[in-house]
Amino acid sequence: MIAKNLIAKNIKAVNKNADIKDILEEMERHHIYHLPLVEKNKVIGIISEEKIKDLNLHREDLPKYIEEVRPVNEKEYFFQIWSQMISNQLSCIPVIDDNENYIGSITQEELVNYYTSSFNYTEPGSIIILSTKKQKYSLAKIAQIVEEEHCVILSSFLTEKFNEEDVLITIKVNCMDIESILNSFYRFEIDVEVVFTDKEYSDIMKERYHGLMNYLNV
Repeated sequence: MIAKNLIAKNIKAVNKNADIKDILEEMERHHIYHLPLVEKNKVIGIISEEKIKDLNLHREDLPKYIEEVRPVNEKEYFFQIWSQMISNQLSCIPVIDDNENYIGSITQEELVNYYTSSFNYTEPGSIIILSTKKQKYSLAKIAQIVEEEHCVILSSFLTEKFNEEDVLITIKVNCMDIESILNSFYRFEIDVEVVFTDKEYSDIMKERYHGLMNYLNV
């Protein structure tokens, strides 16, 4: 699957004159906490909810809060997109064509949905994304940790991080309660980057909704 086919529908990019209230509402509408900033159809950065949620709605100078981002090309593959999004802790990443024109955005939710439907399986479980040095990577060791906690790895894949010294290991396990697995990874100095479970994702979305409503005094 390539980036062009993973673009989420109806996400509006930000321009430097955008109202902060509108930006936050757009993020909430799509369950994301980043939006690309685009001028003349070129991506110039990304805006994060964390940086702007406490700003005055009308008087702040939005361009001061732009963060750098490397857009993905429309022909890049799922694994490259996944690696970049997780490495940079993004919930949304802009996509450009061969002429570097902005054509849309991919959300973390879109990638998770594609992964769960394509790489295994309908069986419930959790997705864990790990990070470690290349020379320390051992899928056998990771599988042993999981199995010692009475769970099984249903699927896995490996991608490089952009510093080329570390790797990301994405695994799906057949357990929902994975606290003991995570603790074991930490003990063996395997970093846990991101965890996805149905319950956690639901709780995060609920928390963000209530936070936005309080901010907007609704």
